Amino acid sequence: MQHKIIKFIFFIFLFKSSLSKNINFDNTNLLLKVKNFSNLNGKLVVAIYNDPKNFNSNTVNYRDTTLVVKDSVMLIKFKDIDPGSYAISLYHDENGNGKIDMGGIFNLFPREGFGFSKNNFNGISEPKFNDCKFLIKHGNHIEIEIDLVYI
Repeated sequence: MQHKIIKFIFFIFLFKSSLSKNINFDNTNLLLKVKNFSNLNGKLVVAIYNDPKNFNSNTVNYRDTTLVVKDSVMLIKFKDIDPGSYAISLYHDENGNGKIDMGGIFNLFPREGFGFSKNNFNGISEPKFNDCKFLIKHGNHIEIEIDLVYI
């Protein structure tokens, strides 16, 4: 009986050792700080992109999340980010309808708050991926701060 217990413990140890070789214990994390909410209504919609072709496409992104706005400054942690180049776009969905509402001449201007990584908005046109990109290296813990813009 004792021999079987030792064998079982050895098997568990061996199995656990083989699994640990494939698990990344050196996590790469991103902490996103979003500021300047005009009110605490609705939700914050965040998209992280790693492909310039898909940046701000509303269809394909690396990661995304939607959170209820509870404070004028929000902290969002993304865990286990793969090393690479990324860009973030986000908006304050004040009425919770799942899209950024547009208005003004020809419906070209956002009526809800929005923002991009590197706070890159020139007031005229939407920035490109390369204007907003930042690099995450293996094992880094990076912090990005975005100020919401309301037009």
